[in-house]
Amino acid sequence: MLGRGRSDVRRQVAVAGAWLVVGACVSVPPGGYPGGGVREPASLVEVAPAAAVNALGERVLLVATARDDGGRPVPGTAIEWVLVAGSAVTIDAVDGGDGRPARAQGAHRAASSVTAALPYELSWDGDDVLIGVGQTWCVVTSAAAGDSDVLVYSPQTPDRLWGEVRARCSWVDAAWEWPLAAVSDTGAPYTFATRVVRARDGAPLAGYVVTYEVRPGVPQAAFGGRAQRLVVVTDVDGVASAELIQRRPETGWNDVDVTIRAPAGEGGAPGRVLATHVARVTWTVPRRRD
Repeated sequence: MLGRGRSDVRRQVAVAGAWLVVGACVSVPPGGYPGGGVREPASLVEVAPAAAVNALGERVLLVATARDDGGRPVPGTAIEWVLVAGSAVTIDAVDGGDGRPARAQGAHRAASSVTAALPYELSWDGDDVLIGVGQTWCVVTSAAAGDSDVLVYSPQTPDRLWGEVRARCSWVDAAWEWPLAAVSDTGAPYTFATRVVRARDGAPLAGYVVTYEVRPGVPQAAFGGRAQRLVVVTDVDGVASAELIQRRPETGWNDVDVTIRAPAGEGGAPGRVLATHVARVTWTVPRRRD
């Protein structure tokens, strides 16, 4: 399974004219949809993630939070979403606020939503994302590699400086397959393998830099039996492998931080971080063979 940022893209967006509907399931609490309520002034707007690198074609969920002077979330705050860079980037969907699809503007380059009055769960890429009081969301995607800025602001904030924020979303023509959680015999080496391919056609990508770092703990293990950290470059098959060896046979597990970087830039400068992951191997006593 090829990784696309945080998780695989499985949701589809239905587009009918200028109406956008996100393929997400919302649990509506008693009393109505959480986007309702009386609008109140907010003094600060935040957005998460503030920056993200994504595989080409991946849909990215942005969550905005409106807060008052005391840092408390403010429900019923109008939020505007505007794409200010990246000609191939579009708004795929936006929080409708009352259970109806939201209307996009300017060929899907802008949208509006309202922060929630009650918390609810948004089913997103296999996970349940909590949308809290004072929060609202938007989904963006890109058909081409490159960077884009999403301007997020509330026209209700008295100071535009605090009521405006930008999210930087980047798309790369690459997708990745992480090492799967595995079970291995104690005392036997285990090989982690990460694969990087071109997103648009699945062709393997060589030259991408993969860093493996085993977290401290018990049982003790190291790459090649010596190193806690190992840097590997993907080969012609797009694969970067690392062999983890226990210092002595013990049951338990080891977690390994895996980071993928783009190929080095001019002058050998490190490429940008594309994605991170935690892989786990569980060590068990080998079964006796009669």
